[in-house]
Amino acid sequence: MAAALMNKNGDDIFAGKSVEPLAFKTQVVAGINYFVKVRISNYIFHVRIYQRLPHENKAPEVVRVIGPKSETEPIEYFERSI
Repeated sequence: MAAALMNKNGDDIFAGKSVEPLAFKTQVVAGINYFVKVRISNYIFHVRIYQRLPHENKAPEVVRVIGPKSETEPIEYFERSI
C-alpha cells in the first residue's frame, strides 16, 4: 500500500515504514470496497481497496490513496480516481 505513495521524483517516501490501520468502512458492490484510515509514520491517509468477488480469484487492489488527512477526519466514500 505505501509503495503507491511517491514524491514528485518517483521516490517511495514510505519505504520500510509500517502501516497501521485505524478504522474502516465497507461498501458492497460487485465485490467489496474498503475505505481504510491508516497511519504511516506521522501521516494519516484514507485508502480505497477493492476486493473482487471470491469466484474471480483475484487479490485485493489498492485503487486510490488520499491524504494526508487529520486523525479526526471521518472516513467517507471517495471515487477511484480524480
